[in-house]
Amino acid sequence: MARLAGDDRHTWKTVDTLSLEEGKDGSVRLRIRVQPGASRRAVRLSPEGEVRLAVTEKPKDGEANAAVAGYLARILGAPKRDIAVVGGLKSRNKTVSIAGLSPREVEMRLRAEAESVPT
Repeated sequence: MARLAGDDRHTWKTVDTLSLEEGKDGSVRLRIRVQPGASRRAVRLSPEGEVRLAVTEKPKDGEANAAVAGYLARILGAPKRDIAVVGGLKSRNKTVSIAGLSPREVEMRLRAEAESVPT
């Protein structure tokens, strides 16, 4: 397990193939790659474990970040207040904080959503 520089509260570990970070406070952080302005919302998991999230909103005035949090809240069955984009606010590579769920629950729900999306 690798420790993030300057961050003693979280340790990155791989749960099967997804990189999830579990904090001492019980939060989970997830690294994702976002495609704003997509024709439809979708989540895909690469064989390497990368989570790719497509949202229809454009990256303007934080609209895509809000859409990412809302879409993940729906997928994960969590309140919007428990999902926050905490890194990469102006980048396609983002870190999302998720409260109230374990890394295993996050992984299982993301996998279920990815499998339900037609390719």
